[in-house]
Amino acid sequence: MIALDCGFPLRKLGACAACGLLLCALASGCGRRAPWDIAKVSGKFTFSDGSPIKLKNPDGTPVKIMRITLQFIPQDPPTGRIQLKAATAEVDVETGVFESATTLRPAGDGAIVGNHKVLFQIYQQLEDGSVFPMTVMPGIPDKYRSVETTPLKVVVTKNGENYFPLTIEKDSSFGQQE
Repeated sequence: MIALDCGFPLRKLGACAACGLLLCALASGCGRRAPWDIAKVSGKFTFSDGSPIKLKNPDGTPVKIMRITLQFIPQDPPTGRIQLKAATAEVDVETGVFESATTLRPAGDGAIVGNHKVLFQIYQQLEDGSVFPMTVMPGIPDKYRSVETTPLKVVVTKNGENYFPLTIEKDSSFGQQE
């Protein structure tokens, strides 16, 4: 029998290495998948008149919108002990189109199958060039700011098209947007 300098038999070393590789493969998530059914989603996010989301500040200057994200928040009760996770979609600022959402990994895997309420966040560029989420969105009614009050609802189906034209109203008390 061949022995290493430390007195450990080579045969045992090979068995330990094989066990170590097996444990690494199991721990790294080989074959791991989401504990829920997930489906691709896409759509368009605009004002109810079909125009893209453009905002003006109270002084009339345009808001420089750099990013819009949508959150698909599951409304069905979780099955089992694992909490359902929201999916996030990036919206093209110029067109309002979103082509995918991400719940886990890989990016663009989709949203959990079932009923969702949809919230959005608009990010603006400030004069110093920094980009921040808007805490006040001039010209957009407050009902869109909370999962309890948002009228934006979708049903993601396992084998459906899952194309969602999402529209929001303009706040007429604020005045006309761009």
